Amino acid sequence: MVLTTPVIAFWLIGDRSASDDPAQNDYLVRWTIDHTSLLVVGVLATLIFLAAATHLYLHRGATPDRAAAQLVALLMVAGVLLAGGLRVVTAGVNGANIGGAAFLTLGLPMLAALVVFAVVRHRRAGAPVTPANGRRP
Repeated sequence: MVLTTPVIAFWLIGDRSASDDPAQNDYLVRWTIDHTSLLVVGVLATLIFLAAATHLYLHRGATPDRAAAQLVALLMVAGVLLAGGLRVVTAGVNGANIGGAAFLTLGLPMLAALVVFAVVRHRRAGAPVTPANGRRP
């Protein structure tokens, strides 16, 4: 589910170019993706996501693992933010792509911090409670 979320978001957000004519646009990063290929990949990613979600729902245990659910949710949010940032970076604009530059300078470090936070939170949630780590029962 974590791997399909950015693909689905990238597909659903769509092209953010200023005009439909690529000759009139300036690109920070020119990433030409065939719309048909993107449609096929987006639909397949959606089907895989739905299959995984259905599998998790049908095979959930009596006591849910909150730490794992929080990790998956935070990584899915990071995937959506990454997909949105990629759409902004690859958008054709008239002039400078200020949004793309802002994503590269501010968004990527924030995404890295979100992923590190998610992993550290998950690891600490599974750590045993001891006086050394400051957690109380």
